[in-house]
Amino acid sequence: MLFSQKTFQPKKWATFITLLLLALLINLGCWQLRRAEQKQVLVDNYAKQAAQAALAFQDLPLENISALRYQRVSVEGFYDNAHSILLDNQVYQGKAGYYVLTPLKLSNSSLSVLINRGWLPQGADRAQLPVLSAIPARQTLQGMVYIPLQQSFLLDASKNQEAGWPKRVQALDITALSKEIGYTLQPLEIRLDAKQANGFIRDWQPKYLQPTKHIGYAVQWFALAAALLVIYIVVNIQPKKPE
Repeated sequence: MLFSQKTFQPKKWATFITLLLLALLINLGCWQLRRAEQKQVLVDNYAKQAAQAALAFQDLPLENISALRYQRVSVEGFYDNAHSILLDNQVYQGKAGYYVLTPLKLSNSSLSVLINRGWLPQGADRAQLPVLSAIPARQTLQGMVYIPLQQSFLLDASKNQEAGWPKRVQALDITALSKEIGYTLQPLEIRLDAKQANGFIRDWQPKYLQPTKHIGYAVQWFALAAALLVIYIVVNIQPKKPE
């Protein structure tokens, strides 16, 4: 038989390196599967919260902010028209623009929160900021609590270098903005529902990889592990030496 004429004789260093790489590749595949499970929880939570009735924001347990992600809420108060923020580098359908965020001072409450009113194109001349109309009346709004999955609310005040208002920023520095406008903002934003007035383009979609993408990456890592094992076996099968 063919196999009777061959022997499996791997070198110790080759076995060590192969086992090390196999462990790494399998671990990466398992990590992607765990990420897929985590993202599926987020997808399910997003769909669940989007279907629920809005709750009064001031009645929510604000001591646990992360638990409020995607919660639909209602707020009532007055816009602080003097301190709108333009969050830079936001792309919609291939066009550059801004998210327009305006602080809302809640009625019958000491709370203030940023309302993300949607996407606005930046225009042909980047040096010319868009003109935002003042909204003087009391507002009753509905939207969804948005908290980024990764830390994008910065603690670096240097990001907010431009003077004047509306203020163009590269990322939201809640602490610095609170100091600059003179009152405390909650460390989150409320993304205004698409049907609410005084907003811009609001095509809200969660910005994270879908679970299927992570599963695809996991399959790739496991496939590389299988290929490595096959190569290790084939390379180390040698013809038997004559006795």
